[in-house]
Amino acid sequence: MTSEVVFLRGRVRRLEAEAEIARRLAHVEDQGPPRTRIWRFIEREAEHFEITALCRVCGVSRSAFYDWRKKGEGPSEADLDEAYLANVIYDIWKKSRRRYGVPRVSAALAKQGTRVNDKRVARLMGQLGIEGISGRRKVKTTRRDPSHVPAADLVERDFSAEAPDELWLTDLTYIATDEGWLYLCSILDVFSRRLLGWSLADHMRTELCTDALDAAAMVRGRGRFAGTVLHSDHGCQYTSEDFKARCKALGIVQ
Repeated sequence: MTSEVVFLRGRVRRLEAEAEIARRLAHVEDQGPPRTRIWRFIEREAEHFEITALCRVCGVSRSAFYDWRKKGEGPSEADLDEAYLANVIYDIWKKSRRRYGVPRVSAALAKQGTRVNDKRVARLMGQLGIEGISGRRKVKTTRRDPSHVPAADLVERDFSAEAPDELWLTDLTYIATDEGWLYLCSILDVFSRRLLGWSLADHMRTELCTDALDAAAMVRGRGRFAGTVLHSDHGCQYTSEDFKARCKALGIVQ
């Protein structure tokens, strides 16, 4: 009876020890390759638990652990952390479809709970030979036509209005998409700051601007305006005869 009690008490102690080892293992915060983290954990906890129990809970053999400790010539802890961080950076960059540069990679790391200096991220990305997509070619949306006469400047940089439809602003811009560039023409009422009309297309021809103008007129529910000034740049779309004719038909002054 006494021997059984001793056996059972010993088994309880072993189970309690293994449960505590598993609990500590679950809260390990070391960085680096998984196997190296286990070796470090076993070495650190060997002061409190038997190597056999530690290896059993961690699912590794004692011979492998002793072999790792015997070599002692592997990369330093700092080198392992650096390699681990490089892997994480590469994964983030790849998941972004190879688009993220240093700022976005650093932000993604911070979101994961790892705050890293931008210079370190830049150095590691350089060593990995990866970089983000930046510096898209710029599109020039304002192209003047020397044969067209631009309208007089009636605004003189006084972008204020006392009533709706007194002053409209219009401009062209471009939007990058996975399938190419899209071009947007929009018309804004200065008094209300309301977007009256807009048009989107894969070209910058004059009809892009006339479509936006027609959309603005439809929003106002009018086919004729009196005294409305439309301010634009000297792009060839706005100085073309077609656009001038459309403004004249609507009673809009350029």
